[in-house]
Parts: sequence; C-alpha cells; structure tokens
Amino acid sequence: MIEIENRHTGYVIAKYPDLIGADLTGANLTEADLIGADLTGADLTGANLTGADLTGADLSGANLAGADLTGADLTEADLIRTNLAGADLRKADLTGANLTGANLSGANLTGADLTGAHLRLADLSGANLTGANLSGANLIRADLRLANLIRADLSGADLRKAELIGADLRWAELNWNSHALIAAALRSAAVTKSQFLLADYIESEVSKCWPDFLKMSHPDRAWAISVLRQYPRNPL
Repeated sequence: MIEIENRHTGYVIAKYPDLIGADLTGANLTEADLIGADLTGADLTGANLTGADLTGADLSGANLAGADLTGADLTEADLIRTNLAGADLRKADLTGANLTGANLSGANLTGADLTGAHLRLADLSGANLTGANLSGANLIRADLRLANLIRADLSGADLRKAELIGADLRWAELNWNSHALIAAALRSAAVTKSQFLLADYIESEVSKCWPDFLKMSHPDRAWAISVLRQYPRNPL
C-alpha cells in the first residue's frame, strides 16, 4: 500500500495499492508529497493537485485533463504525451519538465515557469500563457495556434517550425533570432496583403540576419520596424 502524505504536515492524506495506471479521477491530493512518484498512465482527470510537489515524478501518458495543478511543483517531471487539456497550471513550476508531445490545449498556464522545458510537438493551442516564462524552452513544431502569450518570456526559446497562427504576442519578450516568432509578431499586426506577405518572407528566409533585414527594400519595411519596436529588448 502506497501512502501519500501532505508535503507540509506529513499527515497521510490518501492510500493506494499502486499509482501506476491508477484510477485517481477527481482525487483530492492538495499539497501532496509526490516527489519522484511513478504515475505512469494514471487517470487523474479532474483531480485536485493544488500546491502538490511532483518534482521528478513520472506522469508520462497520464490523463490530467481538467486537473487543478495551481502552484504545483513539476520541476524535471516526465510529462511525455500526458493529457493536460484544460488543466489549471497557474503559477506552476515546470522548469526543465519534459512535455514532449503533451496535450496542453486550452490549459491555463498564467504565470507558470517553463524555463528550459521540453515542449517539442506539444499541443498548446488556445492555451493561456500570459506572463509565463518560456525562456530557453524547446518549442520545435509545437502548436501555439490562438495561444495567449501576452507578456510571456520567449527569450532563447526554440520555435523552429512552430505553429503560431492567431497567437497573441503583445508585450511578449521575443527570441530575436527566431524567424517564426518575428513573423508571428508581424502577422498579429498585419492588415494588408503586402504586410502578411512580408511576414511570410521573413519566416521563410532563415538564412537572413538582422543586417539583411534592415537593408531590405520593401514598401512595408517601416511598418515592420515600427511593429517590432513595441516589443521589449528589440534590436532595432
């Protein structure tokens, strides 16, 4: 029998014969000590994990759809192909977590720390990432369509071939070496066909650097510069 304790008081709050593949639907695991726990394939749909410590836990393939993970510590946790659709991850610590192929569609990640997180092929469509820290995160081929990235920190993030259609990047801190991210920022402000085409051009010309862009002759060059100057730490 596995006993789960409160991380602060040490009191036993739940007992389960096994956690691997366990049915924990709707379980109340508030502030639970689950450091290094093996929850592979577990069903935690709608579970309350507010303030829980899941540092280094294995949640690969688990179902956490609609779960409350507000303020939870998921540092270095294994969340490969985990279902976190619609989950509440506000202020959660996901530093260095492996979220490769995870489903985070519609999840609330407001103020979450995803520094250095692995989000390759993750589905973040429609997710709320307002003020989230994604610095140094791997977002290669991630789906960020319609995601809210207002005031998010994307410095040093790898967004190669990421999908950013409709993403809101207002006041975000961009990775100024990411053609995809710069193009997305321009598309968010584009109105004319010419402006959209300029954004497409910047995204496709990955061999071009800032000096090339600044020397470029284009009727919407001034417009593009004015848009990008609104973002923090821009190189313009």
